[in-house]
Amino acid sequence: MGQPLETSRRHFLKTVTVGVTAMSGMAWLASLEACTSANNGVSPEPLTGQKVKLTLANEPSLQNVGGFIQRSFGNNTNGNNPVIVVRTASSGAGAFQTMSVICTHAGCAVSNPAGGQVNCPCHGSVFSAQAGNFAAVLGGPAPAPLQTFATAFDGTTITISM
Repeated sequence: MGQPLETSRRHFLKTVTVGVTAMSGMAWLASLEACTSANNGVSPEPLTGQKVKLTLANEPSLQNVGGFIQRSFGNNTNGNNPVIVVRTASSGAGAFQTMSVICTHAGCAVSNPAGGQVNCPCHGSVFSAQAGNFAAVLGGPAPAPLQTFATAFDGTTITISM
């Protein structure tokens, strides 16, 4: 047999450093790919046509512009995912608007409205909670606005079409 291979300390440390760096780089690329794959977005729940009615008098949080509620309406409605109903105007048929809480980036639940917007805690997407651009992406990696639901108001009853 041949002589044992001698490796200098310097050569050994250089080889280990290159190996560790390569492994770290692969781990970083894998995590980047996971986040990039999520950028394809989350598909919204299909609309069922089911209508949900809320009586304004029973919803104290919706009495003023900017008020909101977060609510789930059962398994057959929006996949049992909660929605956020926001009062965006003082009167009229469009005084209330409704959005899903499911972020379109990776499917995390967004926060309750604050300062006219909702935030996704997972990757930092920001969406509008104001009339005019309700549920629109204001920043972050989300590829699309939050899902919205047709919402009508007749002066006493809020009707949401899911």
